[in-house]
Amino acid sequence: MIRRYIQIGCFIIAGFWFAAASAGAGMITVSFNNQDKRFTLPTMNEGATEFVHLSRIAELFGLELDIDPGDGHVVLGAEGDSASFFPGQRSVIVHRRTHFLDTPPRSVEGVIMVPLEFLSNILPLIYVDDIVWDAAQRTLSVGTHRSLEITDLYSSPYGDYTRIAISMSQVVSYKTTEKLPSMLIIELPNSQFHLAQNPLVIDSPSARQVKLVNSFGTTQILIRLGPDFVRYTHRIIEDPPRLIIDLYNSQEQHVESRMSENIVEEDLTDPQAGQQLPTLQRAFSLRTVVIDPGHGGSDQGILVVPGHDGVPDLFEKQLTLHIAQLLSTRLTQRLGVRTVLTREGDDFVSHETRTTIANSNRADIFISIHVNNSSVRTLSGFEAYVMDYGGLDISERANEINAQSQLLDYAQARYVKQSERLAAQVLSAYRSRNPGQRAVMKRAPLFTLKGATMPAIHLEIGYGSNEQDRANLVLEEFQQIIVAAMTDGIAVFKQKEE
Repeated sequence: MIRRYIQIGCFIIAGFWFAAASAGAGMITVSFNNQDKRFTLPTMNEGATEFVHLSRIAELFGLELDIDPGDGHVVLGAEGDSASFFPGQRSVIVHRRTHFLDTPPRSVEGVIMVPLEFLSNILPLIYVDDIVWDAAQRTLSVGTHRSLEITDLYSSPYGDYTRIAISMSQVVSYKTTEKLPSMLIIELPNSQFHLAQNPLVIDSPSARQVKLVNSFGTTQILIRLGPDFVRYTHRIIEDPPRLIIDLYNSQEQHVESRMSENIVEEDLTDPQAGQQLPTLQRAFSLRTVVIDPGHGGSDQGILVVPGHDGVPDLFEKQLTLHIAQLLSTRLTQRLGVRTVLTREGDDFVSHETRTTIANSNRADIFISIHVNNSSVRTLSGFEAYVMDYGGLDISERANEINAQSQLLDYAQARYVKQSERLAAQVLSAYRSRNPGQRAVMKRAPLFTLKGATMPAIHLEIGYGSNEQDRANLVLEEFQQIIVAAMTDGIAVFKQKEE
């Protein structure tokens, strides 16, 4: 009976929300120009934000919409491309990249509502035809395809980084893939280009060559990295449209690129061009945390709790994702930092891709979460791993290893000491929150850590092979202790490093 009243109450609340929203309802026009068809799409206002039904978008655009009844995870897909998100969260994952909405999607009694910016910022990334939003006319034009043209390719050498600029006829979405240690690949929509220099030979400490090729319906920018390359940034500039890639070398001193719409780039015809800019020592500031839920998809990890009496098995991949989501929320609330998850759902993500996500999001720290396993059933506790380079004598600013051909295998080398300090703070916080429990630091040559260009640690939050740890790991109270300890440790690390 009580459950029945709760259900009725929920429907009343949902009805009230829709009724209130309808009071400020509006309408937009969706025009499929290639098919000469026009549709109207109703919107609902909540405050200054307009929302639309995601199911209606899926219907109009012929997209598959999947909503997980368990955790509410939403996937909107089209021909192998998909956008995934959780209602209430601003982050949307497309092509392994995280995009942020100003207003998060909503779920009201299972009805998914997305803000209008979803149509202009996310939908074009997964739909086969071009989509252009005209705010003045309140029209979404589909199939107004203008062929992308790349008009120029050039590089600007600076003291500690090399800038590569690709001038284009329009702003487009793109995808970045790391092929460490030798190459970066950036994919654009299929384009036309007739460039004076292609490939463009650079031969700087961080870059050797840039080449554009058309391949399988896309245009690929192939960047061969130099021997001293350590990290990179990338961004689209809208006016005029350009893709900017900055490749930093081993000096690790830089002036933050002022990437605004009124950016002034160097004129390479100027005889003074290319001379070293004044540099500043890079100060640590915790703004972005990338959280890596271990395993996923076909890689299930260990079986933490076998299923029974209709309860399904609990695998490591499910527990790590849950802990990562709790940690993301806690860090955002307490420290006000931006958080990015390497996977938002049950997806397989390679070790290289996890590092790519951290590097391309310019993470300030990287936390990888796992559950341990051992043939020794009495072994238990919390462990924090940092990268181990064996017998190499590596200092915190280890420039001597740059002579090695596999430089990016050693990308973490310069951050090992910082990573140890981060691990120590998390372990100290865990001991305070869970006194008497084993909490130790270890070192290992872990694939997930070696390519990270920031302080990075791998956490084993307990042993699934230990009966007591296994019982604790499924308890909400214990999960909150783990998340609180991680947050405490990161907060102290932030305070001390900054």
